[in-house]
Amino acid sequence: VTLSYSGGKITRIAVYNLKGQLIEDLTKNLRRGRVTWSPMGRPSGIYLVQLVAEKATLWKRIAFVK
Repeated sequence: VTLSYSGGKITRIAVYNLKGQLIEDLTKNLRRGRVTWSPMGRPSGIYLVQLVAEKATLWKRIAFVK
């Protein structure tokens, strides 16, 4: 998943399931504006990635298929 945002510092990036439950907070893994999520041990399905920055919140829907 690639999200790009140039509107300020990213303060949080997290992965949620479709029930709205937090799966993993990736903020601590953010390096130079990039992060990698490895869904090992997670079931196939649709996940939501949330990127929170100073001026906006972006959402990206991703599909994970084993």
